[in-house]
Amino acid sequence: MKKILIPIHLNHHNCDAIDYAVKFFKREVCEFYFLNTYNYNVQGLNAILLLQADEDWFERPKQESQEHLSRLIKKYSYNNKNKNHGFNAISECTGLISGMKKNITALAIDIVVVSCKDKLNSDVNMYCKNTSLIIDEIRECPILIMPTATKQKRNPVFALVSDFKSEISEEEIESWYEIVKLSNGTLKIVVSNSMNEMTNQQISNQTKVCYYLRTLTNSSVVVEYLNTTSDIKEFANTHRNHIISLIDKKPDFLRKYGLGHSTITNLGPLSSSPLIALHQ
Repeated sequence: MKKILIPIHLNHHNCDAIDYAVKFFKREVCEFYFLNTYNYNVQGLNAILLLQADEDWFERPKQESQEHLSRLIKKYSYNNKNKNHGFNAISECTGLISGMKKNITALAIDIVVVSCKDKLNSDVNMYCKNTSLIIDEIRECPILIMPTATKQKRNPVFALVSDFKSEISEEEIESWYEIVKLSNGTLKIVVSNSMNEMTNQQISNQTKVCYYLRTLTNSSVVVEYLNTTSDIKEFANTHRNHIISLIDKKPDFLRKYGLGHSTITNLGPLSSSPLIALHQ
């Protein structure tokens, strides 16, 4: 059974992410967990005003959260005829990232599904604030990032994109391949580096991944080359039946202290291709 966590925000296109996840995992026995976190807006309130706030002021965020989740649960429990799917609501007064980390661990979540845009963000080259936070901070499991413009792809091609400067563990490859099998997809390797400029270490790392994938699939593995990492977006635009998978490297010193972002965050949203963030 797969356990899928979908963070819910009032300003997000939540249904797009949920609809995609339900179809993507249609062959699997799944429990979907809709998580909404909320906080009390005390900015500008002094201690006296905070003490004078009535019970309704404290209950309102909780009530809005629970009502919103309740509508989603009713909608998907009624409309989704797949008996293998269950839907659960989690409403918590906490921060988004801390709430996600807690529930990923407690529920043994297999994958997180998020939408890359919200209703307030019109910049097509940037993720919205919450999605950026999730990509940068959540490393406990893979993240499926879903553009609002995408449609479910029949027999998709899963492209594992890497410059292979770092070794990819067999555990990471197996985790990714499990996702590929869910949708009866095929796979390929895309090297974000010119073939003529690869170092011996890069070639060795790529060869190990190809060999292990051949072992898992009992078939040959297609390999394509890009010139640079910046070519990934163009590749995605011209291969619309592909689901792009990128490996987020371990955070360096600057990123650990909030002074940098994931390479996936810096790349920005893909226009119509889903993206799976894996982690070293």
